[in-house]
Amino acid sequence: MKHLEGKTVYLQPTGNNARGSCKIKKAVILKVARVFVTLKFEGYFHESKFRYKRNILKGECNSEYVTYETEQGLEDFYEGQKLANTISKKCSYSSQLEKLGLDKLKQIIKLLED
Repeated sequence: MKHLEGKTVYLQPTGNNARGSCKIKKAVILKVARVFVTLKFEGYFHESKFRYKRNILKGECNSEYVTYETEQGLEDFYEGQKLANTISKKCSYSSQLEKLGLDKLKQIIKLLED
């Protein structure tokens, strides 16, 4: 995390932060200490301090943010979620899977095993 000091990161709210609005926030990392990270959110004047552990910023009252170093990383995460949801919906009804045919089902199993 020390390599991100002075750089902009993208934050995805989770926990209580995600209740009202799941808008992605931009912040500049001002200081990285052993346990805490100090940020300045875009559009705010004050600094915020969070505990940092494995890409998650933990605040008070179950307010957390997942950090992404680039906007592309965040977009990849959302695209992966959409694809996973689509696959999950398609697989939840076995009748839809049966329509695919044996060859396609074998291809899907092979991809899932890799």
